[in-house]
Amino acid sequence: MLKRLAVILLLLYVVYMYAYMDSPIFVGGEGIYTVTTNGASDGKIYTFDTSKMYKFYTFKGITGQSLTTKNFDFIDDFLTKNNCELMFTEIVDGIEINYYYSPKIWGYKPVNGKKVNIEVAKNKGNFTIGTPLIYGSF
Repeated sequence: MLKRLAVILLLLYVVYMYAYMDSPIFVGGEGIYTVTTNGASDGKIYTFDTSKMYKFYTFKGITGQSLTTKNFDFIDDFLTKNNCELMFTEIVDGIEINYYYSPKIWGYKPVNGKKVNIEVAKNKGNFTIGTPLIYGSF
């Protein structure tokens, strides 16, 4: 009887995790990870160093996330695996910013009349990738 109850509780927990929690999308990247929940202006922002991660993080209500890294290969692989299409590029204060759209990633933000759900900034050897956009500095 207790075994059945434990199995039922475990199944309920798994269903809850899949239905109500979101996981970081840039898993495997090295650097500084930022997760925004409940909107960029009124939500919470969590920042952590991926080298000090010792458990798998999940968050309720992720509205944005980004990874700042020196490893452009990780970003390039992510863009390729997710069939990201470059929508446009701009240079702001010497920082190259590329805007992409991927049909594999849920949602998008309209930017300059284009669907965007991945933003990549290149700044002095640091690369930041964010979805749907980068919230915060880069």
